[in-house]
Amino acid sequence: MNRYYLTIPVLLAVGFAYGALRNRARQTKRMLVWVIVILLLGICCVGLLLAGVTGSATLGWLSGLSLMVLFPVVMLLGIGFVIGSFFNRSKSVPPSPPIGHEAAAGSRVTQPAEPINSTLTVNVDRDSVAAGDDADPHAVVVTVPVASNVAELVAACLRGCPLASISGDKATWLIDVGGTCVGVIAQQWPRPQFVVPEDLSLTHLFAGRSQNVHFRYWNQVDPDAVFVALRDGLPLPPRY
Repeated sequence: MNRYYLTIPVLLAVGFAYGALRNRARQTKRMLVWVIVILLLGICCVGLLLAGVTGSATLGWLSGLSLMVLFPVVMLLGIGFVIGSFFNRSKSVPPSPPIGHEAAAGSRVTQPAEPINSTLTVNVDRDSVAAGDDADPHAVVVTVPVASNVAELVAACLRGCPLASISGDKATWLIDVGGTCVGVIAQQWPRPQFVVPEDLSLTHLFAGRSQNVHFRYWNQVDPDAVFVALRDGLPLPPRY
């Protein structure tokens, strides 16, 4: 076997090694290599063209010989490079930002997202039941989780703004949320009753309403009659 044929596997091996071991982040160097190769091929072709125009046998011989040698070398290296690239596991690395822009770029990457407000602040107040009950203000601000429902909201408001205890253990209170009555509290009841679903979320409860809760004192009017009138959209029984 002619030893010159050994150049074929050698060139393939060189191209394969370059394709398999190259660093993909160095795109500029790779482009430079291909530019040089294309320029060399172009020079050979221009030499052949000039040799044909001028009739120079020497220029034609040198250009043809160079092209005959260079073309198979480039082809074999290219084949090896393509095959080697399939086995390359290195990852492309994005180019570094220009100097002077590093701080700005870093701030965009590390800037935390806007915090999500998971609580709701509600203004709570109640009516006074007697002259002496006005001595201390009743208005408070209560913070509740946004995930709370209407029953949990009222319970939190009652903890922050307790209702006055009426002698005789009979008292009726209306629950106003944003100016809309949503339920009734009675001192003789173990728990409030609502005309809206108890699991109604605060997002829907306060939709289009101010974040205020007010407990209106309805004296000792029968709470059952008040609740039925409220539920059925009828006029409320008179307070007095």
